[in-house]
Amino acid sequence: MDILLAYGRYTGGNTVYNNLKPNGARVTELTEGERSIKTWIHLKGNRIIHTVNYPADFLKVLD
Repeated sequence: MDILLAYGRYTGGNTVYNNLKPNGARVTELTEGERSIKTWIHLKGNRIIHTVNYPADFLKVLD
């Protein structure tokens, strides 16, 4: 069984992560029929950071 986890970001509750500003959420997009995942952090104010595309961003480039 293949498992890939994508996690991360403080969403705004009163936790030990209060130092992470601005608030945001990790979004994970799966596409039916494809073995690929797109994930990013969507910050308050509609800013997108830390975009990752699997497997494209993890392929080894051969010289």
